[in-house]
Amino acid sequence: MTARFFFILGSLTPVIFLLAQEAPAEAPVEKQEYNIELPTGTKSEQPQPIYSSKDMTFNIGTARIGLYGFIKVNYLGETNITGDTGDVRLDHIPLSTDLPDRHMQSIIDARTSRLGIKIEDVVGTVFMKGAFEGDFSNSYGTAIHSNSRLFRMRVAYMSAEADNDFFMLCGQYYALMMHYPEINMPTRINELHYPAGVINARQPQFRFGYKQYFSDTRLLQYEVNAETQGYNTTGIASEQGGDTAQASYQKWPLFTAKISWLSDMFKWDAAFSGTKAYAIANSQGTRVDAPAWGVVSNASFKWKDLLLWGTAHHFVGLTGLSSDYFRQMTLINHDTALKMVTANGGCAALRYDFWAGHLWADVMYGIERADEIPGTIFSGNTLKKIEDFRINLVGFFWKHWQAGVEYERTYVEAYNKVSGCDNMFHIGVWYIFGQP
Repeated sequence: MTARFFFILGSLTPVIFLLAQEAPAEAPVEKQEYNIELPTGTKSEQPQPIYSSKDMTFNIGTARIGLYGFIKVNYLGETNITGDTGDVRLDHIPLSTDLPDRHMQSIIDARTSRLGIKIEDVVGTVFMKGAFEGDFSNSYGTAIHSNSRLFRMRVAYMSAEADNDFFMLCGQYYALMMHYPEINMPTRINELHYPAGVINARQPQFRFGYKQYFSDTRLLQYEVNAETQGYNTTGIASEQGGDTAQASYQKWPLFTAKISWLSDMFKWDAAFSGTKAYAIANSQGTRVDAPAWGVVSNASFKWKDLLLWGTAHHFVGLTGLSSDYFRQMTLINHDTALKMVTANGGCAALRYDFWAGHLWADVMYGIERADEIPGTIFSGNTLKKIEDFRINLVGFFWKHWQAGVEYERTYVEAYNKVSGCDNMFHIGVWYIFGQP
C-alpha cells in the first residue's frame, strides 16, 4: 500500500503544479554558450558549488577541459555484519536466522572517492560535451588497506545540443527512467547504495531529446532512448555461454520514453520502459521469453530553504533498475515458460537548508516490495521487501571541505517471513573539487 501511495501521489502532483504555472512566454529565448549541463536543467539553476571551480579547467584551442570529483573518507558503524569491507549491501543484512553475522562491525574506507574529466566545446552552433567518471566502490581487487580496490567506470558519455534545442547522448549514463541525481537529490552520506525504492542504474545507451523552452527558468523536455538490459534470474537450468545479468541472450535493448517539466521551483517527470526478456531454459538450448515493462514518476519541489523530493515506480521484470537485490524472472510450468517478477517501490525525502548552502539536513524513507510467484523458488530466504530510513546533517566547513553524519535503519524481509534489521551510523568527510 505504501508504494502504491507514493505512485499515486507522484502521478497527481504534476497536475496541481502545472495548473499553477504562469502562461508560457511568447518571446524566443536567447541561448548562451556553455549554458546547459546536459541532458537536463534550466538555464538559471545550473548547479554551482559555493567555491570557485575555475582553477580546475583549462583551454586547448576552443575546447574547455576540466577535472572534477571528490576525495572522501567514510566511517561506518553497524549493528550487524552486512558484508566484507568491499561489499556492504542491503541484501546482505542478516536475517534473524543468520546468527554468525549478527554482530557489530565498523569500517573506515575511502573507496567512494570519485574522479572525473570533462571536455566541452562549441562547434558552429552545437554545444558538445564528453565526460568520463569513475570511483573505487566495488568488491574487486586487493584488501581495503595498503592497496585499494580497483578503479571502476561510473559514466562515460558524449553529448551534443544544437541551437534548435535538439540534443543527443551516447555512452554509459544514468538510466532514462532514473531521476537526475545532480538536480535536487538529497545528500547521501552513505554512498554505497541508494535508499530502497530509488532507481539506481547507469546504462550504456543511445538517447535523443528536445527541449521546449517557455522562459529561462521553465521548459518541457522530451526524451527517448535505447539502453542495455540485464536480469537477475532464478530457476534457470542452464546459462552456458553467457550471463543474463550481463544482457546475454537478449534480442532487444530496453526502450524508454520520458517527458519532464523543469523549473527552478518544481520538477516532475514520467517515463515508460518496455522490452522482451529472454533466458535459456535447459541444456538443450531452449530459449523462452516474456514482456518486461515499467513506469516511474519523479518529482521535486523547492520553496525557499525547503526541498521536497519523491519517486515511485511499478515494475514487471525490471526490478534490477531499482535494486539488484530482488530476482527479476523465473521459470514456471516445468521450465516451459518465463515469469517476470512484479515489484512496487518509492522514496520520499525532505531537505532543509539552515545556512545558505553551508549547512543542511536530509530525511529519507524508501520501500521496495516484490510480489510472490506461487510454486516457484520464491519461498525461502530470497528477499521480497526492503525498507530504508535515513536522517543526516551535512555542511561545508572550509571552502572545498564538506562533512556530515547520518543515521540509517534498514529492514528486510524474505518470502519465508523471516526478517532482519540493521542500524548504521555514517560519518563522511569530503574534499570536493571542480564541477561535473
